[in-house]
Amino acid sequence: MKLLKNIQYKLLIVLLTVGMISCDLSDFGDTNDDPNNTTSPKTSALLTNALKALPWTTAGDNGRNFRAGQHYVQYVGNTQYTGDDNYDADKFDYNSIYTGPLADLKFIIDYNVDADTKDVAASSGSNGNQIAVAKILMSYYYLHLTDRFGDIPYSDALKSGEATQVLSPGFSTQQEVYNGIFSTLTEAVSSMDGGKIPEGDILFGGDMGMWKKFANTIRMVAGLRLSEVDEAKGKAEFTSALSAGVISSNDERIVYQYLAEQNNENPWFSAFRTREDWSMTSTIVDYMNHSSSVNPFTSKAGMMDVIMDPRLPKYANPTEASNFKDYVGQPYGLTEADAGAISNSEVSLLGDYMRTQDLAYPIYSYAQVLFCQAEAAERGWTGGDAQQLYYDAIFASLEEYGVDGDYDQFILNSEVAWDATKAQERIATQKWVAMFLVGYDAWSNWRRTGFPVLQPSPNGILSQTIPTRQAYPDSERDLNTVNWQKAVDNQFGGVDDLNGKVWWDK
Repeated sequence: MKLLKNIQYKLLIVLLTVGMISCDLSDFGDTNDDPNNTTSPKTSALLTNALKALPWTTAGDNGRNFRAGQHYVQYVGNTQYTGDDNYDADKFDYNSIYTGPLADLKFIIDYNVDADTKDVAASSGSNGNQIAVAKILMSYYYLHLTDRFGDIPYSDALKSGEATQVLSPGFSTQQEVYNGIFSTLTEAVSSMDGGKIPEGDILFGGDMGMWKKFANTIRMVAGLRLSEVDEAKGKAEFTSALSAGVISSNDERIVYQYLAEQNNENPWFSAFRTREDWSMTSTIVDYMNHSSSVNPFTSKAGMMDVIMDPRLPKYANPTEASNFKDYVGQPYGLTEADAGAISNSEVSLLGDYMRTQDLAYPIYSYAQVLFCQAEAAERGWTGGDAQQLYYDAIFASLEEYGVDGDYDQFILNSEVAWDATKAQERIATQKWVAMFLVGYDAWSNWRRTGFPVLQPSPNGILSQTIPTRQAYPDSERDLNTVNWQKAVDNQFGGVDDLNGKVWWDK
């Protein structure tokens, strides 16, 4: 059984620009076999490992590579080293996603499909259910990657150890990736077989009903992403996913549960353990305060003084200088010298709640799903009531943070109350608030809608613009040059930087 003979080597995956090299050392017999270890992989362990990478897409694990989205949409800023606020990084590495969760998930699928190994694999869950879960997670990761970079290795990716190896993968267009994601998610749901639940599922504990809702929620979000580039396709996928069943309450919100122990703790808890380097920006604090007579997005005077957003004390800490009474954001995009001149006592740091060690960190919140439905209703994609869905989304967000008792008064704010003449702006702006710290998804929503109207860093390296994509890792340029150059030429006129626009960003 060739697959079993190569197990040890398929798990030691080395990336060569997303194509992977695996070694077949079967000629050495059992020289390298450890008699104390099983020769069969545990797909449950691979699934757990793939799930533990989920925070890379939201919470900022793996450092600045995965925290950048939170800076682009001006949720947080740096109190000392302001390079992230000023977009000083353009190349971003995605190799760890391909060699980590995607490789693990591809192996789970292959192991459950191969006739020689599928019976062994079934000890960790039915073949159909394991394949379905792996496909759903792969789709989620591919969506994350394509929304950051544009065209990516997709059809040619992860083809090591197959009959035809692809060591220099071509780049699939973003449209092809999206079409593949839609198809894969639909196939995944249909392949669920009602058999043994997958072991190693730290996300839903093997609840296949929730995996189905996760798949449909991904498809719904992806469908709405096409609103400006392929409305017919976007509408069809959105409405199909909605009908098939998405998350429908705060009890079903999809979160990654951190633990109260150092190896699996909230990365924001880790970050603040020794350094208090992240403040709230004045962009979001001024908007949520609703105590200024000036709209921070337009710099125009306007009534905004009804009630502070009740979520603000969850998002931010009051300043020490105000005896912990006031919330003050740091201006976004300062130089390091100017930021260093401001004492931490004068600005609101990221809130204690958001850096709780065992925080349940949102992947998809119920509020986000309702805001998506509100926008779709406003666009005429569904027969829903956009205004009611908008208010339901706000309530869901307040309920998520335990402050829904202030809902009735909060929605009277002039910048919050429904305004049919500014419907999409209202929806997108409150969605931005509700998606706090879910940086990359919020960045995608901002790029697509243009709301809220954010001002770029005055000291940014991009000539007064906010990044609209991220540049490919240097490994693609150096080791997959022909395919990298073709992708850059086809999308961005030969320039691989932060200024290009991905396919759906029109």
